[in-house]
Amino acid sequence: MQGTDLVSVSQRWQARITASPDYAIVPHDNVFRMGLHASAIGESTYNHFGQYYRELCRKYTGIPVEDAIPGSSIINEDGECYLVQNIRPMQLSSHHQPDQAVLNELRLVRGIGPKGENTLRQRGCKTISDLFHHRRYQSKAAHVLEVLNAGPASATHLIRSRLGPSHPLGLIASEGFTPEKIRFLDLETLGIFGRPVILFGIGCLSPKGLTIHQFVLRDITEEPAALTAVRELLGGADALVSYNGRSFDLPYLNERCAYYGFDPLPSLPHIDLLHYARRMWREQIPDCRLSTVEQKFLGVEREFDLPGMLVPEWYMKYRETGNCGPLVPIVRHNEQDIASLPLLLNLLRSKARECC
Repeated sequence: MQGTDLVSVSQRWQARITASPDYAIVPHDNVFRMGLHASAIGESTYNHFGQYYRELCRKYTGIPVEDAIPGSSIINEDGECYLVQNIRPMQLSSHHQPDQAVLNELRLVRGIGPKGENTLRQRGCKTISDLFHHRRYQSKAAHVLEVLNAGPASATHLIRSRLGPSHPLGLIASEGFTPEKIRFLDLETLGIFGRPVILFGIGCLSPKGLTIHQFVLRDITEEPAALTAVRELLGGADALVSYNGRSFDLPYLNERCAYYGFDPLPSLPHIDLLHYARRMWREQIPDCRLSTVEQKFLGVEREFDLPGMLVPEWYMKYRETGNCGPLVPIVRHNEQDIASLPLLLNLLRSKARECC
């Protein structure tokens, strides 16, 4: 797509989102009416953030993006984009051999269900290796051990296919991935599928901690260059971690790649923490939004955290006015999303060991 075409696309999206936001403002915070809309925000909350918006605009009047959000320009074959990097102290647990809890799960062997597992355990078969002496299951058990020993990608795929996407053993098996080879992903977009991504957040672990790479679009015309930079970061990965990324972030990324005629992103084992959080805590919390899980289980308190439904409007206000104030909380929101993912992964792994 040529530069002039990109500018035209940017202008069309700006006009469309400004004219028709993807949410409804509910007068008097009426709970009943809130439930009638897929995306609704109470009038008092909307007014609260309206005041915050005005304060930000006053604070950042005349300040360039590069001063308000320190970063560096990145140039590649698809153009220029803006990269913001921050490092947070953080470590992730890992091991390189199949865990005993996984080796004890007989249902990983094809043909063995809950009833069959109970029967086999009563007869003394406690681990998959014990099935080597069982005429019916010995070859299937050998195949399962072969898959488990092939590495965490094969093990997590087997667990997902045999036990489901939210089984705690998937978390335990994921400890086999080298932490430095895991990427943590979160996007900020202009709304539903088919609209541009305005911020690509990628977290990478190293001995120094978690480096949070944020490719922030100063204008929508920078999206192709940002996509190319993201592809390079994902290229050296062995696994992807997200929160609802299996349904949203990853398909969205591939859709944007297709829009520009890029090849699909590399296929990686995907650890979507939303599935595990729902299974673990859905009875304990009112919803499983990341901010709710953070507050309840990670002790993370977000101050003036911008609701996702307001992100497209605030980004377009930044583009209309040239005032980077509305962009600042979008970047902070995304940074915290990325920072919470390894913390949540560590916690969910610990909880998985308690129940397996």
